[in-house]
Amino acid sequence: GGAVFAVLITAKGWAGMGSDLEAPQLAQALGHFRGLRTGSDVRGQVRAGDGPALAAGLDAVSMFCLGAGFVQWLRRRQGDGTDDLHTPLCVAVGRDPRVHGPGLLAAFAEGCASVGNTSLTDVGLATTPAMFEACVDTVGYFDRTVGPGPAHAGAAMVTASHLPAEWNGVKFFTPDGGLGSEDVRHICDLAAVTYTLLPSSATAEPSSTLGTTPTMLGTATTAPGAAATMPGAPPALPPHLRTDPGYLTQGYACVLRDRVLGGADLRGLRIVVNAGHGAAGFIAHDVLGPLRADVSASLFLEPDGRFPAHAPNPEDPDAVAATLEQVRVARADLGLIFDPDVDRSGLVLGAAGAGAPLAVTRNRLVALMSAVVLREYPGSVVVTDSVTSEGLTRYIERAGGVHVRAKKGYRTVIAEGQRIDADPALPACHLAMETSGHGAVKGNAWLDDGAYTALRIVRLAASEGGVAGLRALLGPLEEPLESVEVRLRVRPAQGQAEVARVCDRVAEAMARAAAGPVRRWEPDPVQPEGFRVRVR
Repeated sequence: GGAVFAVLITAKGWAGMGSDLEAPQLAQALGHFRGLRTGSDVRGQVRAGDGPALAAGLDAVSMFCLGAGFVQWLRRRQGDGTDDLHTPLCVAVGRDPRVHGPGLLAAFAEGCASVGNTSLTDVGLATTPAMFEACVDTVGYFDRTVGPGPAHAGAAMVTASHLPAEWNGVKFFTPDGGLGSEDVRHICDLAAVTYTLLPSSATAEPSSTLGTTPTMLGTATTAPGAAATMPGAPPALPPHLRTDPGYLTQGYACVLRDRVLGGADLRGLRIVVNAGHGAAGFIAHDVLGPLRADVSASLFLEPDGRFPAHAPNPEDPDAVAATLEQVRVARADLGLIFDPDVDRSGLVLGAAGAGAPLAVTRNRLVALMSAVVLREYPGSVVVTDSVTSEGLTRYIERAGGVHVRAKKGYRTVIAEGQRIDADPALPACHLAMETSGHGAVKGNAWLDDGAYTALRIVRLAASEGGVAGLRALLGPLEEPLESVEVRLRVRPAQGQAEVARVCDRVAEAMARAAAGPVRRWEPDPVQPEGFRVRVR
Protein backbone atom coordinates (compact mmCIF):
# COMPACT_ATOMS: atom_id res chain seq x y z
CA GLY A 1 0.00 0.00 0.00
CA GLY A 2 0.99 3.62 0.48
CA ALA A 3 3.26 2.68 3.39
CA VAL A 4 5.23 0.33 1.14
CA PHE A 5 5.85 3.13 -1.32
CA ALA A 6 6.96 5.53 1.43
CA VAL A 7 9.37 2.98 2.91
CA LEU A 8 10.83 2.11 -0.49
CA ILE A 9 11.71 5.71 -1.26
CA THR A 10 12.51 6.91 2.26
CA ALA A 11 14.90 4.14 3.19
CA LYS A 12 17.38 4.95 0.44
CA GLY A 13 19.23 8.09 -0.61
CA TRP A 14 19.35 9.00 -4.28
CA ALA A 15 22.78 7.44 -4.64
CA GLY A 16 21.52 4.17 -3.21
CA MET A 17 18.47 3.90 -5.42
CA GLY A 18 20.26 3.09 -8.63
CA SER A 19 20.77 -0.65 -8.20
CA ASP A 20 17.27 -1.21 -6.81
CA LEU A 21 15.74 0.70 -9.69
CA GLU A 22 17.43 -1.63 -12.15
CA ALA A 23 15.56 -4.66 -10.73
CA PRO A 24 13.84 -6.71 -13.46
CA GLN A 25 10.31 -5.76 -12.40
CA LEU A 26 11.15 -2.07 -12.81
CA ALA A 27 13.13 -2.28 -16.04
CA GLN A 28 10.20 -1.73 -18.39
CA ALA A 29 8.80 1.14 -16.34
CA LEU A 30 12.20 2.80 -16.11
CA GLY A 31 12.68 2.51 -19.85
CA HIS A 32 9.31 4.14 -20.47
CA PHE A 33 9.69 7.10 -18.13
CA ARG A 34 13.34 7.74 -18.90
CA GLY A 35 12.38 7.68 -22.57
CA LEU A 36 9.94 10.53 -21.94
CA ARG A 37 12.64 12.76 -20.47
CA THR A 38 14.12 15.26 -22.91
CA GLY A 39 16.77 17.12 -20.97
CA SER A 40 15.10 19.19 -18.29
CA ASP A 41 11.48 18.32 -19.04
CA VAL A 42 9.20 15.45 -20.07
CA ARG A 43 7.64 15.17 -23.53
CA GLY A 44 5.83 12.63 -25.65
CA GLN A 45 3.18 12.16 -28.29
CA VAL A 46 -0.18 11.83 -26.56
CA ARG A 47 -2.07 8.56 -26.80
CA ALA A 48 -5.58 7.90 -25.51
CA GLY A 49 -4.53 5.01 -23.29
CA ASP A 50 -6.29 2.19 -25.13
CA GLY A 51 -3.09 0.47 -26.19
CA PRO A 52 -0.71 -1.79 -24.27
CA ALA A 53 0.62 -0.64 -20.92
CA LEU A 54 3.74 1.54 -21.12
CA ALA A 55 3.45 1.91 -24.89
CA ALA A 56 5.49 4.73 -26.37
CA GLY A 57 4.05 8.16 -25.71
CA LEU A 58 2.28 10.04 -22.96
CA ASP A 59 -1.03 8.96 -21.45
CA ALA A 60 -3.08 9.48 -18.29
CA VAL A 61 -1.39 6.74 -16.27
CA SER A 62 2.05 8.12 -17.11
CA MET A 63 0.94 11.60 -16.03
CA PHE A 64 -0.48 10.24 -12.76
CA CYS A 65 2.84 8.56 -11.98
CA LEU A 66 4.81 11.69 -12.88
CA GLY A 67 2.63 13.75 -10.53
CA ALA A 68 3.23 11.30 -7.69
CA GLY A 69 6.96 11.25 -8.45
CA PHE A 70 7.14 15.05 -8.44
CA VAL A 71 5.55 15.34 -4.99
CA GLN A 72 7.79 12.60 -3.57
CA TRP A 73 10.81 14.46 -4.97
CA LEU A 74 9.57 17.75 -3.47
CA ARG A 75 9.08 16.17 -0.05
CA ARG A 76 12.62 14.81 0.00
CA ARG A 77 14.00 18.15 -1.19
CA GLN A 78 12.34 20.41 1.35
CA GLY A 79 12.46 18.06 4.34
CA ASP A 80 15.13 16.15 6.18
CA GLY A 81 15.65 13.59 3.44
CA THR A 82 12.52 11.61 4.30
CA ASP A 83 9.04 11.55 2.84
CA ASP A 84 7.24 12.99 5.87
CA LEU A 85 3.57 12.89 4.92
CA HIS A 86 2.64 14.89 8.04
CA THR A 87 3.98 18.12 6.48
CA PRO A 88 1.40 19.88 4.27
CA LEU A 89 2.53 20.56 0.73
CA CYS A 90 0.99 22.84 -1.90
CA VAL A 91 1.67 22.49 -5.63
CA ALA A 92 0.51 24.69 -8.53
CA VAL A 93 -0.39 23.23 -11.92
CA GLY A 94 -1.11 24.94 -15.24
CA ARG A 95 -1.22 24.15 -18.95
CA ASP A 96 -1.05 25.53 -22.47
CA PRO A 97 -4.13 25.31 -24.79
CA ARG A 98 -3.52 21.86 -26.32
CA VAL A 99 -6.78 19.94 -26.54
CA HIS A 100 -5.55 17.12 -24.31
CA GLY A 101 -4.14 19.56 -21.75
CA PRO A 102 -7.09 19.56 -19.29
CA GLY A 103 -7.20 15.77 -19.12
CA LEU A 104 -3.46 15.33 -18.74
CA LEU A 105 -3.32 18.06 -16.11
CA ALA A 106 -6.11 16.38 -14.14
CA ALA A 107 -4.25 13.05 -14.20
CA PHE A 108 -1.03 14.73 -13.09
CA ALA A 109 -2.84 16.59 -10.29
CA GLU A 110 -4.47 13.36 -9.17
CA GLY A 111 -1.05 11.77 -8.93
CA CYS A 112 0.21 14.70 -6.84
CA ALA A 113 -2.76 14.44 -4.47
CA SER A 114 -2.45 10.65 -4.17
CA VAL A 115 0.76 10.91 -2.17
CA GLY A 116 -1.14 12.36 0.79
CA ASN A 117 -1.40 15.71 2.60
CA THR A 118 -0.91 17.57 -0.67
CA SER A 119 -3.14 20.41 -1.85
CA LEU A 120 -3.11 21.84 -5.35
CA THR A 121 -3.90 25.06 -7.16
CA ASP A 122 -5.04 24.64 -10.77
CA VAL A 123 -4.47 27.98 -12.52
CA GLY A 124 -5.77 26.64 -15.85
CA LEU A 125 -4.35 28.33 -18.94
CA ALA A 126 -0.84 29.53 -18.09
CA THR A 127 2.64 30.19 -19.37
CA THR A 128 5.82 28.44 -18.32
CA PRO A 129 7.34 31.57 -16.70
CA ALA A 130 4.04 32.19 -14.89
CA MET A 131 4.35 28.82 -13.17
CA PHE A 132 7.69 29.80 -11.68
CA GLU A 133 6.07 33.02 -10.46
CA ALA A 134 3.37 30.86 -8.85
CA CYS A 135 6.12 29.48 -6.60
CA VAL A 136 7.67 32.79 -5.53
CA ASP A 137 4.53 35.00 -5.82
CA THR A 138 6.35 38.33 -5.83
CA VAL A 139 3.09 40.30 -5.93
CA GLY A 140 1.34 38.40 -3.13
CA TYR A 141 -1.45 37.14 -5.37
CA PHE A 142 -1.97 33.76 -3.71
CA ASP A 143 -3.26 33.19 -0.20
CA ARG A 144 -0.71 31.47 2.02
CA THR A 145 -2.94 28.50 2.73
CA VAL A 146 -0.16 26.20 3.88
CA GLY A 147 1.66 28.47 6.33
CA PRO A 148 4.70 30.75 5.94
CA GLY A 149 7.19 30.44 3.11
CA PRO A 150 6.75 30.20 -0.66
CA ALA A 151 3.23 30.25 -2.08
CA HIS A 152 3.80 26.82 -3.62
CA ALA A 153 6.56 24.33 -2.89
CA GLY A 154 6.56 23.36 -6.55
CA ALA A 155 4.78 23.98 -9.82
CA ALA A 156 4.27 22.04 -13.03
CA MET A 157 3.41 23.29 -16.51
CA VAL A 158 1.71 20.84 -18.87
CA THR A 159 3.10 21.81 -22.28
CA ALA A 160 5.21 20.61 -25.18
CA SER A 161 6.34 24.15 -26.00
CA HIS A 162 6.83 24.63 -29.77
CA LEU A 163 6.19 21.00 -30.74
CA PRO A 164 3.15 20.05 -32.88
CA ALA A 165 -0.35 19.80 -31.43
CA GLU A 166 -0.24 16.03 -30.90
CA TRP A 167 2.60 16.39 -28.37
CA ASN A 168 2.46 17.31 -24.69
CA GLY A 169 4.69 17.13 -21.65
CA VAL A 170 5.61 18.64 -18.28
CA LYS A 171 8.04 21.30 -17.05
CA PHE A 172 8.85 21.46 -13.34
CA PHE A 173 9.66 24.34 -10.97
CA THR A 174 10.52 25.12 -7.37
CA PRO A 175 11.05 28.57 -5.80
CA ASP A 176 14.70 28.20 -6.87
CA GLY A 177 13.83 27.97 -10.58
CA GLY A 178 13.37 25.33 -13.24
CA LEU A 179 14.55 21.81 -12.52
CA GLY A 180 17.67 20.50 -14.19
CA SER A 181 18.16 17.28 -16.09
CA GLU A 182 19.27 15.20 -13.09
CA ASP A 183 16.32 16.32 -10.98
CA VAL A 184 13.91 15.37 -13.76
CA ARG A 185 15.62 11.99 -14.07
CA HIS A 186 14.96 11.41 -10.37
CA ILE A 187 11.29 12.30 -10.85
CA CYS A 188 11.05 9.88 -13.78
CA ASP A 189 12.62 7.13 -11.69
CA LEU A 190 10.11 7.80 -8.90
CA ALA A 191 7.33 7.70 -11.48
CA ALA A 192 8.56 4.27 -12.57
CA VAL A 193 8.49 3.03 -8.97
CA THR A 194 4.98 4.46 -8.63
CA TYR A 195 3.86 2.58 -11.73
CA THR A 196 5.00 -0.77 -10.33
CA LEU A 197 2.91 -0.17 -7.17
CA LEU A 198 -0.34 0.55 -9.00
CA PRO A 199 -3.04 -2.17 -8.99
CA SER A 200 -3.22 -4.19 -12.17
CA SER A 201 -6.54 -2.60 -13.15
CA ALA A 202 -4.79 0.75 -13.31
CA THR A 203 -2.26 -0.37 -15.90
CA ALA A 204 -3.93 -3.11 -17.92
CA GLU A 205 -6.95 -1.22 -19.24
CA PRO A 206 -6.42 2.47 -18.52
CA SER A 207 -9.02 3.77 -20.94
CA SER A 208 -11.90 1.90 -19.31
CA THR A 209 -11.16 2.62 -15.66
CA LEU A 210 -9.92 6.20 -15.54
CA GLY A 211 -11.75 8.87 -13.63
CA THR A 212 -11.60 7.68 -10.03
CA THR A 213 -9.58 9.34 -7.30
CA PRO A 214 -7.51 7.20 -4.93
CA THR A 215 -7.05 8.40 -1.37
CA MET A 216 -3.42 7.34 -1.02
CA LEU A 217 -0.97 5.94 -3.52
CA GLY A 218 -1.08 2.16 -3.36
CA THR A 219 -4.58 1.90 -1.88
CA ALA A 220 -6.56 2.58 -5.04
CA THR A 221 -8.48 -0.34 -6.44
CA THR A 222 -9.19 1.35 -9.76
CA ALA A 223 -6.98 3.27 -12.09
CA PRO A 224 -5.70 6.77 -11.52
CA GLY A 225 -6.20 9.63 -13.87
CA ALA A 226 -9.17 11.56 -15.08
CA ALA A 227 -7.53 12.07 -18.43
CA ALA A 228 -9.40 9.31 -20.26
CA THR A 229 -11.81 11.97 -21.42
CA MET A 230 -9.19 13.86 -23.44
CA PRO A 231 -10.48 15.60 -25.42
CA GLY A 232 -14.15 15.44 -24.41
CA ALA A 233 -16.11 15.88 -21.20
CA PRO A 234 -14.45 17.96 -18.47
CA PRO A 235 -12.28 15.67 -16.35
CA ALA A 236 -12.99 15.03 -12.70
CA LEU A 237 -10.55 16.82 -10.42
CA PRO A 238 -9.01 15.34 -7.28
CA PRO A 239 -9.98 16.55 -3.81
CA HIS A 240 -7.88 19.26 -2.14
CA LEU A 241 -7.64 21.11 -5.45
CA ARG A 242 -8.75 24.68 -5.90
CA THR A 243 -9.06 26.41 -9.25
CA ASP A 244 -7.81 29.94 -9.90
CA PRO A 245 -8.42 30.75 -13.58
CA GLY A 246 -7.75 34.47 -13.02
CA TYR A 247 -4.10 34.04 -12.10
CA LEU A 248 -2.67 34.59 -15.60
CA THR A 249 -4.71 37.69 -16.45
CA GLN A 250 -4.63 39.26 -12.99
CA GLY A 251 -1.70 38.08 -10.88
CA TYR A 252 0.94 37.33 -13.50
CA ALA A 253 -0.12 40.14 -15.83
CA CYS A 254 0.58 42.52 -12.93
CA VAL A 255 4.14 41.17 -12.69
CA LEU A 256 4.74 41.87 -16.38
CA ARG A 257 3.18 45.34 -16.29
CA ASP A 258 4.87 46.56 -13.13
CA ARG A 259 8.17 44.70 -12.83
CA VAL A 260 9.17 44.00 -16.43
CA LEU A 261 7.69 47.03 -18.18
CA GLY A 262 8.05 49.27 -15.13
CA GLY A 263 4.57 50.70 -15.68
CA ALA A 264 5.84 52.52 -18.79
CA ASP A 265 3.40 54.70 -20.72
CA LEU A 266 3.16 52.99 -24.11
CA ARG A 267 0.95 55.58 -25.78
CA GLY A 268 1.94 56.03 -29.40
CA LEU A 269 3.25 52.49 -29.82
CA ARG A 270 1.27 50.23 -32.13
CA ILE A 271 2.14 46.62 -31.36
CA VAL A 272 1.07 43.43 -33.14
CA VAL A 273 1.01 40.47 -30.75
CA ASN A 274 1.07 37.15 -32.62
CA ALA A 275 0.08 34.63 -29.96
CA GLY A 276 -0.14 31.80 -32.49
CA HIS A 277 -3.30 30.55 -30.72
CA GLY A 278 -1.15 29.74 -27.67
CA ALA A 279 -1.31 31.22 -24.18
CA ALA A 280 0.13 34.66 -25.01
CA GLY A 281 -3.11 36.45 -25.90
CA PHE A 282 -3.29 37.97 -22.41
CA ILE A 283 -0.13 39.97 -23.17
CA ALA A 284 -2.16 42.07 -25.60
CA HIS A 285 -5.33 42.35 -23.51
CA ASP A 286 -3.98 42.48 -19.95
CA VAL A 287 -0.39 43.76 -20.20
CA LEU A 288 0.15 46.09 -23.17
CA GLY A 289 -3.42 47.37 -23.52
CA PRO A 290 -3.71 48.70 -19.95
CA LEU A 291 -0.44 50.62 -20.52
CA ARG A 292 -2.10 52.34 -23.51
CA ALA A 293 -0.36 50.54 -26.35
CA ASP A 294 -2.48 50.06 -29.48
CA VAL A 295 -2.82 46.28 -29.86
CA SER A 296 -5.86 46.33 -32.14
CA ALA A 297 -4.04 44.67 -35.07
CA SER A 298 -2.88 41.64 -33.08
CA LEU A 299 -3.05 38.11 -34.51
CA PHE A 300 -4.32 34.71 -33.33
CA LEU A 301 -5.01 35.73 -29.73
CA GLU A 302 -7.68 33.08 -29.13
CA PRO A 303 -6.28 29.94 -27.47
CA ASP A 304 -6.68 26.96 -29.81
CA GLY A 305 -4.56 23.91 -29.13
CA ARG A 306 -4.82 22.73 -32.73
CA PHE A 307 -2.64 25.74 -33.75
CA PRO A 308 -4.47 26.25 -37.06
CA ALA A 309 -2.70 29.46 -38.15
CA HIS A 310 0.90 28.25 -38.34
CA ALA A 311 3.35 26.02 -36.50
CA PRO A 312 3.60 27.07 -32.82
CA ASN A 313 7.18 28.26 -33.15
CA PRO A 314 8.44 31.89 -33.30
CA GLU A 315 11.15 30.76 -35.72
CA ASP A 316 8.64 29.18 -38.12
CA PRO A 317 8.81 30.96 -41.52
CA ASP A 318 5.00 31.18 -41.74
CA ALA A 319 4.78 32.71 -38.26
CA VAL A 320 7.42 35.29 -39.13
CA ALA A 321 5.86 36.03 -42.54
CA ALA A 322 2.37 36.52 -41.05
CA THR A 323 3.74 38.95 -38.47
CA LEU A 324 5.83 40.86 -41.02
CA GLU A 325 2.76 41.31 -43.23
CA GLN A 326 0.51 42.38 -40.36
CA VAL A 327 3.09 44.91 -39.13
CA ARG A 328 3.34 46.28 -42.67
CA VAL A 329 -0.43 46.52 -43.22
CA ALA A 330 -1.12 48.00 -39.78
CA ARG A 331 1.91 50.30 -39.97
CA ALA A 332 2.83 49.01 -36.55
CA ASP A 333 5.99 49.77 -34.63
CA LEU A 334 6.57 46.26 -33.33
CA GLY A 335 5.46 42.69 -33.77
CA LEU A 336 5.86 40.14 -30.97
CA ILE A 337 5.78 36.39 -31.79
CA PHE A 338 5.36 33.81 -29.02
CA ASP A 339 5.36 30.04 -28.73
CA PRO A 340 2.43 28.33 -26.92
CA ASP A 341 3.92 28.46 -23.40
CA VAL A 342 5.64 31.85 -23.88
CA ASP A 343 9.14 30.79 -22.88
CA ARG A 344 10.39 31.86 -26.31
CA SER A 345 9.76 34.87 -28.52
CA GLY A 346 10.72 36.63 -31.73
CA LEU A 347 10.21 40.21 -32.90
CA VAL A 348 9.47 42.30 -35.96
CA LEU A 349 10.46 45.96 -36.23
CA GLY A 350 8.22 48.28 -38.22
CA ALA A 351 9.40 50.12 -41.32
CA ALA A 352 9.98 53.42 -39.45
CA GLY A 353 9.06 55.45 -42.52
CA ALA A 354 11.45 53.77 -44.93
CA GLY A 355 12.00 50.30 -46.29
CA ALA A 356 10.13 47.25 -45.05
CA PRO A 357 9.50 45.66 -41.64
CA LEU A 358 12.48 43.74 -40.29
CA ALA A 359 12.39 40.30 -38.67
CA VAL A 360 14.38 40.34 -35.43
CA THR A 361 15.36 36.75 -34.70
CA ARG A 362 18.61 34.88 -34.10
CA ASN A 363 21.66 37.25 -34.03
CA ARG A 364 19.50 40.37 -34.22
CA LEU A 365 17.40 39.34 -31.23
CA VAL A 366 20.49 38.51 -29.16
CA ALA A 367 21.98 41.88 -30.16
CA LEU A 368 18.94 43.84 -28.97
CA MET A 369 18.81 41.99 -25.65
CA SER A 370 22.55 42.58 -25.27
CA ALA A 371 21.90 46.30 -25.72
CA VAL A 372 19.25 46.16 -22.98
CA VAL A 373 21.50 44.32 -20.52
CA LEU A 374 24.76 46.16 -21.23
CA ARG A 375 23.12 49.51 -20.56
CA GLU A 376 22.27 48.32 -17.07
CA TYR A 377 25.39 46.19 -16.48
CA PRO A 378 28.38 47.54 -18.45
CA GLY A 379 31.11 44.97 -18.95
CA SER A 380 28.78 41.99 -18.52
CA VAL A 381 29.53 38.67 -20.15
CA VAL A 382 26.94 37.64 -22.75
CA VAL A 383 26.78 33.86 -23.29
CA THR A 384 25.28 32.56 -26.54
CA ASP A 385 25.11 29.26 -28.38
CA SER A 386 27.91 28.29 -30.73
CA VAL A 387 26.32 29.36 -34.02
CA THR A 388 26.22 33.13 -33.45
CA SER A 389 28.00 35.33 -35.97
CA GLU A 390 31.33 37.15 -35.80
CA GLY A 391 29.32 40.33 -36.34
CA LEU A 392 27.47 39.71 -33.09
CA THR A 393 30.78 39.28 -31.24
CA ARG A 394 31.97 42.66 -32.50
CA TYR A 395 28.60 44.24 -31.65
CA ILE A 396 28.76 43.02 -28.04
CA GLU A 397 32.39 44.08 -27.65
CA ARG A 398 31.72 47.58 -29.03
CA ALA A 399 28.87 47.90 -26.53
CA GLY A 400 31.33 47.12 -23.74
CA GLY A 401 30.47 43.47 -23.20
CA VAL A 402 32.31 40.16 -23.39
CA HIS A 403 30.98 37.48 -25.74
CA VAL A 404 31.33 33.80 -24.77
CA ARG A 405 29.99 30.95 -26.90
CA ALA A 406 28.76 27.66 -25.44
CA LYS A 407 27.37 24.44 -26.88
CA LYS A 408 23.90 24.59 -28.39
CA GLY A 409 20.98 23.83 -26.11
CA TYR A 410 19.32 26.59 -24.14
CA ARG A 411 19.82 24.85 -20.79
CA THR A 412 23.51 24.44 -21.60
CA VAL A 413 23.81 28.13 -22.51
CA ILE A 414 22.04 29.26 -19.33
CA ALA A 415 24.14 26.92 -17.17
CA GLU A 416 27.33 28.37 -18.66
CA GLY A 417 26.12 31.88 -17.86
CA GLN A 418 25.42 30.87 -14.28
CA ARG A 419 28.82 29.17 -13.99
CA ILE A 420 30.67 32.26 -15.21
CA ASP A 421 28.66 34.56 -12.96
CA ALA A 422 29.38 32.41 -9.90
CA ASP A 423 33.16 32.51 -10.50
CA PRO A 424 34.63 35.51 -8.63
CA ALA A 425 37.66 35.45 -10.93
CA LEU A 426 35.49 36.18 -13.99
CA PRO A 427 33.36 39.18 -14.99
CA ALA A 428 29.71 39.03 -14.00
CA CYS A 429 27.29 37.50 -16.51
CA HIS A 430 23.80 38.96 -16.81
CA LEU A 431 22.55 37.44 -20.10
CA ALA A 432 22.57 33.92 -21.54
CA MET A 433 20.69 33.59 -24.82
CA GLU A 434 20.35 31.10 -27.64
CA THR A 435 19.65 32.11 -31.23
CA SER A 436 16.41 30.09 -31.04
CA GLY A 437 14.92 32.88 -28.89
CA HIS A 438 15.42 31.16 -25.55
CA GLY A 439 16.98 33.75 -23.24
CA ALA A 440 17.63 34.16 -19.53
CA VAL A 441 18.66 37.21 -17.51
CA LYS A 442 20.26 37.06 -14.07
CA GLY A 443 17.86 39.71 -12.75
CA ASN A 444 14.93 37.49 -13.80
CA ALA A 445 16.12 34.48 -11.77
CA TRP A 446 17.86 32.98 -14.84
CA LEU A 447 14.41 32.03 -16.08
CA ASP A 448 13.95 31.09 -19.73
CA ASP A 449 11.29 33.72 -20.44
CA GLY A 450 10.04 34.86 -23.85
CA ALA A 451 7.67 37.44 -22.37
CA TYR A 452 10.52 39.06 -20.43
CA THR A 453 12.67 39.28 -23.58
CA ALA A 454 9.93 40.78 -25.73
CA LEU A 455 8.65 43.23 -23.12
CA ARG A 456 12.10 44.52 -22.17
CA ILE A 457 12.57 45.41 -25.83
CA VAL A 458 9.13 47.07 -25.85
CA ARG A 459 10.26 49.08 -22.83
CA LEU A 460 13.46 50.00 -24.67
CA ALA A 461 11.39 51.17 -27.65
CA ALA A 462 9.31 53.39 -25.35
CA SER A 463 12.46 55.04 -24.01
CA GLU A 464 14.27 55.29 -27.37
CA GLY A 465 11.59 57.09 -29.33
CA GLY A 466 9.95 54.07 -30.89
CA VAL A 467 10.98 51.76 -33.67
CA ALA A 468 13.45 54.24 -35.19
CA GLY A 469 15.48 54.08 -31.99
CA LEU A 470 15.56 50.28 -32.07
CA ARG A 471 16.64 50.24 -35.71
CA ALA A 472 19.41 52.68 -34.85
CA LEU A 473 20.58 50.38 -32.06
CA LEU A 474 20.77 47.49 -34.54
CA GLY A 475 22.62 49.60 -37.10
CA PRO A 476 26.14 48.62 -35.96
CA LEU A 477 25.36 44.89 -36.17
CA GLU A 478 27.29 43.46 -39.13
CA GLU A 479 25.09 40.95 -40.93
CA PRO A 480 26.50 37.87 -42.70
CA LEU A 481 26.12 37.95 -46.47
CA GLU A 482 24.86 34.39 -46.37
CA SER A 483 23.49 32.22 -43.58
CA VAL A 484 22.34 28.63 -44.01
CA GLU A 485 21.44 26.12 -41.32
CA VAL A 486 21.08 22.43 -42.16
CA ARG A 487 19.36 20.15 -39.65
CA LEU A 488 19.72 16.41 -40.18
CA ARG A 489 17.22 13.90 -38.88
CA VAL A 490 18.76 11.15 -36.80
CA ARG A 491 17.22 7.71 -36.47
CA PRO A 492 16.70 6.79 -32.80
CA ALA A 493 18.62 3.57 -33.33
CA GLN A 494 21.74 5.52 -34.23
CA GLY A 495 21.86 7.17 -30.83
CA GLN A 496 23.81 10.16 -29.59
CA ALA A 497 27.12 8.29 -29.53
CA GLU A 498 26.99 7.67 -33.29
CA VAL A 499 26.03 11.30 -33.93
CA ALA A 500 29.01 12.43 -31.85
CA ARG A 501 31.34 10.18 -33.85
CA VAL A 502 30.07 11.61 -37.16
CA CYS A 503 30.49 15.17 -35.89
CA ASP A 504 34.03 14.38 -34.75
CA ARG A 505 34.90 13.01 -38.20
CA VAL A 506 33.51 16.14 -39.89
CA ALA A 507 35.48 18.36 -37.50
CA GLU A 508 38.68 16.41 -38.23
CA ALA A 509 38.14 16.77 -41.99
CA MET A 510 37.58 20.52 -41.65
CA ALA A 511 40.69 20.87 -39.50
CA ARG A 512 42.77 19.07 -42.15
CA ALA A 513 41.32 21.32 -44.86
CA ALA A 514 42.09 24.44 -42.85
CA ALA A 515 45.69 23.30 -42.41
CA GLY A 516 46.03 22.46 -46.09
CA PRO A 517 45.37 24.31 -49.34
CA VAL A 518 42.27 26.19 -48.10
CA ARG A 519 44.32 29.11 -46.82
CA ARG A 520 41.32 31.39 -46.35
CA TRP A 521 40.06 29.21 -43.49
CA GLU A 522 41.26 30.35 -40.08
CA PRO A 523 40.29 28.00 -37.23
CA ASP A 524 38.62 29.80 -34.36
CA PRO A 525 40.80 29.74 -31.22
CA VAL A 526 37.81 28.68 -29.10
CA GLN A 527 35.86 25.61 -30.22
CA PRO A 528 32.84 25.06 -27.93
CA GLU A 529 31.59 22.25 -30.18
CA GLY A 530 32.14 20.91 -33.67
CA PHE A 531 34.66 22.91 -35.69
CA ARG A 532 34.38 26.64 -36.33
CA VAL A 533 36.42 28.49 -38.96
CA ARG A 534 36.60 32.10 -40.01
CA VAL A 535 36.57 32.56 -43.77
CA ARG A 536 38.84 35.39 -44.87
